[in-house]
Amino acid sequence: MKILFSSLLLIIIINQADAQKFIEKCFEPIPNSGFTSAVVDSLGNIFVAGSDPIGHMGGGLFTKININGEIAFQIPIYYRFLKDIAVSNDNNFLICGQDYVCDVFDRYGFIVKCSSTGNIIWTKRIMPDSNSTSFDNYLQHITVLSNNNIAVSADSTLYYLTQNGDFIWSKVLNSPISSLDSDGLKILIGADTSLMVLDTTGNILNQKSFSTAIEVLKLSDSLYLIEGGINLFTLDTSLSITKQINLNSINLNPGIIASDKNRICISNYNGNSVACFDYSLILTDSFSIQPKNVIIFSLVVKDTMLWFFGAEPGHNANSYYHSFSIHGGNNFRNTDVGISNMRFDSIIAVHPPFLPDFLFNLSFVPTVTIINKGTEKINSINLNSIRQSGFPPCGFTPDIDRFNNLNLSPGDSIDLTLRKRHDGGGKPLPYIFNFCVWSSCPDSAADIDHSNDYYCDSFNITTIVSIEELESGTGFLYPNPVKDILKISNSSMKSNDEYFIINYLGVIIETGYTFNNEINTKELENGIYFLRINSETKSFVYRFTKIKE
Repeated sequence: MKILFSSLLLIIIINQADAQKFIEKCFEPIPNSGFTSAVVDSLGNIFVAGSDPIGHMGGGLFTKININGEIAFQIPIYYRFLKDIAVSNDNNFLICGQDYVCDVFDRYGFIVKCSSTGNIIWTKRIMPDSNSTSFDNYLQHITVLSNNNIAVSADSTLYYLTQNGDFIWSKVLNSPISSLDSDGLKILIGADTSLMVLDTTGNILNQKSFSTAIEVLKLSDSLYLIEGGINLFTLDTSLSITKQINLNSINLNPGIIASDKNRICISNYNGNSVACFDYSLILTDSFSIQPKNVIIFSLVVKDTMLWFFGAEPGHNANSYYHSFSIHGGNNFRNTDVGISNMRFDSIIAVHPPFLPDFLFNLSFVPTVTIINKGTEKINSINLNSIRQSGFPPCGFTPDIDRFNNLNLSPGDSIDLTLRKRHDGGGKPLPYIFNFCVWSSCPDSAADIDHSNDYYCDSFNITTIVSIEELESGTGFLYPNPVKDILKISNSSMKSNDEYFIINYLGVIIETGYTFNNEINTKELENGIYFLRINSETKSFVYRFTKIKE
């Protein structure tokens, strides 16, 4: 359970004895994936729900980080927007969010239950309540009650479900739900300026109004925490205020909050200022960190450590986490890579067999010049690009190139050539194409300055110089016809090659990356489709038939 506040502070108290307790990692496990919510299990492992937090089209990711800060596993999850995660009473994990196929009006909420070993136990779609004001049913908060049942919210609608995700009842409130927690068999709700306590039938047991919008968090069996504007309150279970602090008195504006059994900690969204309190709201620690261009979405307090989870934003949301001693520590990386030039080589018109003769796709090889603008030597970097190849939202497809062993000293520059790029727009000549590249995660750390890591250029093809016919797919697909999982047998492929699914009219309706040479076609309608695979050296086209049970 997390509480999100507005912007934050600058308080500086640093304990240098804890400066060595520091982990920072920026990486791109799958396209467009950042960390959005995190929880700690009883053994001290951290489990994180990840998805694109800034609106691109990415998949979800379920990640386990062990007690030493190492990634134990990363499990792709089909759903696009993973918002919140909770620990179930059987030590498994419940993740909620939103998904859609290609039609932005065909959105729905979902819950997925995962085991501590990364296996998916069950998934449930949660369609909008008939009285709900939200058409997309974006599930944003989830909690588990002591009877193992589940409460989850979308906008102003509260859903109460069995431990297996089956519907029991729903209740539409007068205000959007901004926070959700549980206390035994009671549901705690922050909705605008009201704190509401509901029983398992949806009846309101108690409520309390505040002067500003509030968030609620259960601290213990006898204590709740309320954030209301610039004030923090602790309340007993009868909703009587026991302690109160005005954050202006310590020069602190709210940010993101988390707690453990001893303390409450607050950070701003950049993760560069932190303050911690005991349950009596007495300030125990505060410190500042070198500012980073990251967005923090979740904060975890674990033993004597603080863990920040979020994304290095840029134009592709990269997963990012960072840990510090609870008493502070000003360790940071001064990593900054900029892009200063771009050129295009091997530009050719591509004529797939499913397009008319006068329409072409494009194939080209981009090269960029990067410069180390930081103070540390850089050995690795990601270069990203994105282009629209079809109708949004399904037409946005990211590419990531990873470069290692650069040995790039501060002030030095180097030319890096990306993999061949393809644009599946199906356009007539002249073919005008705009292309942008950006850098991220230098040496697996956050980039200090995003203002110089983005570069765009364009080119115009007016006459045909050469035409590359796509090679008919060698190998084969199976099963074909397919009901759900389509498998590709091709020795030229890798396990994560880019793919396009095209209908019989030549419209790209789905893009993504193969996983173990497999593609999930569950959401496709019945019909005949073309599958285009872009490997490192070749592109292949297959034809398959989708049937539903």
